[in-house]
Amino acid sequence: MATARDISFLVFIVCGFSLLIFWLLKYGMSYLYEFYLGETAVEIRLFRSFTIFSIRYKDIADVWEVRFLGGFPDKEAGLTRLMFTLSLGNRMTTRAVLIKRRNSIWEYVVISPRHPSLFIAEIRSKMTATPASPTTRRHSP
Repeated sequence: MATARDISFLVFIVCGFSLLIFWLLKYGMSYLYEFYLGETAVEIRLFRSFTIFSIRYKDIADVWEVRFLGGFPDKEAGLTRLMFTLSLGNRMTTRAVLIKRRNSIWEYVVISPRHPSLFIAEIRSKMTATPASPTTRRHSP
């Protein structure tokens, strides 16, 4: 028969294990891979060093901030498209970034950067930025 001491030890172990799992889900994955805004693409880097996935800005059709259970912002998307959404979140959050890609099998990609609103603003500014026109050389007569 289990004593009160045995039961309290078991409860302590279960609570400790639950806290460890919660910490790993909430914070630990962000140490494994992170999201960066590169010169030409949104990049997912492993150990903050190696690019393992990227989405070029010219391939992004639109970008939204989505909330957990808040509905899908693209009203034109059918159920089959929504089922093929690639989720690359690395932290537990109530807000994420939904990227709609052009001409891709994974038309929608969900990521969870640290500050979704700022991340979206930066993506939109990089999407609309036009490259500087090349300088032309003039020959003197």
